[in-house]
Amino acid sequence: RTGGGPILFSPLKLNPKYALYLTGVYFTFGSCATPFLLAASVGLAPLFAKLLSALQKRLKCPKWLAFFLLGLLMAACYVMALPLLITLACVALHQPVLK
Repeated sequence: RTGGGPILFSPLKLNPKYALYLTGVYFTFGSCATPFLLAASVGLAPLFAKLLSALQKRLKCPKWLAFFLLGLLMAACYVMALPLLITLACVALHQPVLK
């Protein structure tokens, strides 16, 4: 071990061993997670359809605009939730949030 990172910045080049590792993790996780992601998407589809139709009725807008607005709303919720969840995980594991 050299203590160097897997990404070499001089020149900007990826270490081949690290690229193989990432490929293996990507395909292994993807193969294992796909059935669960499919089941979750099928289970959440009715809720998403209800939210979309409620937004469309409330704003009296076309379906494409309601879809776009729902996407923006979901993105905003994600942007707010991610730092909160990271902070909660750091507090639960007794790790500093910022070093």
